[in-house]
Amino acid sequence: MRYYNRGSGFSIFFFIAVIVFVWWYPFEETEELRDESFQNTETLSTEKVSLEGSVMKDGHTMAPAVRLLEEMDAVIIENDAEAVTAEKGDITIELTEGSGSASLNGEEAELELPANREGNTLYAPARFIAESLGGEVSWEDAEHAMLIEYDNKEILAPVEQPLEEEQSQAQGNADMFQAAGISVGDDVNLLEQMWGEPERITESHYGFEWYAYHDNYKNFRMAGVADGEVTALYTNTSEVRSPEGLSQNLSRQEVRDKMGDPETAIVKGNTRYSLSETEESDLFPIEEGYLTVYYDIHQDNKATAYQLIGEDAEQSLSGYYAEGSAQLAEDFSRQMFDLVNADRVEFDLDPLDWNDEIAAVSIDHSEDMAEQQYFSHENLEGASPFDRIREAGISYTRAGENIASGQPSAVMAQRGLMNSPGHRENILNQYYRELGVGTAFDMENRPFYTQKFYTR
Repeated sequence: MRYYNRGSGFSIFFFIAVIVFVWWYPFEETEELRDESFQNTETLSTEKVSLEGSVMKDGHTMAPAVRLLEEMDAVIIENDAEAVTAEKGDITIELTEGSGSASLNGEEAELELPANREGNTLYAPARFIAESLGGEVSWEDAEHAMLIEYDNKEILAPVEQPLEEEQSQAQGNADMFQAAGISVGDDVNLLEQMWGEPERITESHYGFEWYAYHDNYKNFRMAGVADGEVTALYTNTSEVRSPEGLSQNLSRQEVRDKMGDPETAIVKGNTRYSLSETEESDLFPIEEGYLTVYYDIHQDNKATAYQLIGEDAEQSLSGYYAEGSAQLAEDFSRQMFDLVNADRVEFDLDPLDWNDEIAAVSIDHSEDMAEQQYFSHENLEGASPFDRIREAGISYTRAGENIASGQPSAVMAQRGLMNSPGHRENILNQYYRELGVGTAFDMENRPFYTQKFYTR
């Protein structure tokens, strides 16, 4: 994408439609490993159970604890106002109201979120209960539900909207837009006091540094920092507050009812940059800068992430793209890796591990596309993504690839990929274990991104 400034006087350039090239047929290939000596087969019927009443909180499925324990054949020993204790064979689980840890066979076990009693029902993280009792957990996107496979039983836990108490807290008003209590303009010392040490620091295309925070990709958030001050925020968690009462999972129309009509252009100096209308995001000017609300078109256009760029940071970017460099390419790749894992965890999937060998293959493909000016999973020599993996001497049982180009940031690229069915399927595939990302810039500083998913 290019921006043009015609002459020294006031000129208006209508940047008609930000063209984002995304390949709509992500590749996946699997190779099954079979034991040829295995001849006998046995088919067992599977019991399917629907566990109603689960809710989503901060990206985690909270299930009615007693009902889930009983569905997994545990015996309830105690169920009072303070705690629930259950046994199954030699496994004992104790969940305590308000506690961020549980007792598992007498040992303290950390919970993703504290157990919380609503009325007569104690809600607890479904993944903890399921995995403690030997279940396998995955996410069914079409059903918006957690699937627990246990012995010969499939327990489907559809996720409802957050509890009213949690919604009211998430929608509480603040004087300024906040993510987990931090606002644009806050001192970096306050950021570190409240959020601690960042997991990663990378460069943004605006020039500030992204400080990334998460707990194994739970509660993912980033703060942009420049000159000792917070200048940008990004989060896909429910820890959002604003004067307008914004929160996660608001519909696009609800966001617009609170914020008004989205912006159609940004003026920088003597140039007016027109914005294309898209279902995937809205841009709103607020006192602190420019707030982008990202929507999930596969979840009824619900708000799924917020990004606030301070006024000074936005105005400092003179074009659509930053000047490409090897360091910025590396940082975009690491940001995209973090964003993929943050999205997986939001859907109760395990984060992926970084793989340097696979990343090298991804980098080579991004660089080839940038240098040769094409955009395809198959390179100009006809090699497929899987040919390139094998040519690198890497064996695999399952692999997949997403590519994108034209988006000026890893955030924008990842949000677009999550709204594309095929790319989303790769990102949320429960069978992948590792990921390597490669980014490269062409002569006009347009980024090319390659995500390569991998299982040994």
